Amino acid sequence: ALELAHASGLKVPKAAGEGALSWFDDVTEQNRYYRVGYNARGTGKVYVPGKNEEFDHHETMTAAGMVSRIFITRRTTAPDMGAHILLLHDPPAWAPNRIDSYYWYYGSLALFQYDGSDGRLWKRWNTAIVQALIPNQKTGADGCAAGSWDSKGDRWGQEGGRVYTTAMNALTLETSFRYPSFAG
Repeated sequence: ALELAHASGLKVPKAAGEGALSWFDDVTEQNRYYRVGYNARGTGKVYVPGKNEEFDHHETMTAAGMVSRIFITRRTTAPDMGAHILLLHDPPAWAPNRIDSYYWYYGSLALFQYDGSDGRLWKRWNTAIVQALIPNQKTGADGCAAGSWDSKGDRWGQEGGRVYTTAMNALTLETSFRYPSFAG
């Protein structure tokens, strides 16, 4: 939200960014990977009991923390950017219990901002995104569902349905067109 306000020319109070960074510091492990917890350091897998606990854990909060730090500080070089290693070890894959549009969205934003459109890390991640999403997008043969993605099989799909998965996946695919990268 702070980045969108800034990009649209609104004045963003410095204290807003400082407060957000302070919160991220509170929930981020201070080690090589800078893993971000959900509401405290070391908080692990987030799930809805009885609905999606069988899904693989992904570093969604780490990705969100990483891109947020880049947007707030306007830099991609800092020890806390070591989080990219965790993301690259868990690339997108359309496979049972691995589909997570929320993670893919934040992972895409984080790696694009970190590495830029010509970076090898971004290219590796983006190739995995395209390979996961494009073959699984509904086509004209699917009637009214054309252009969408099924929510069944997505970690958070039961919460938002087809509209959620389609919105998240469309935003993910257009990552490199929506924001300039701070990399470089």
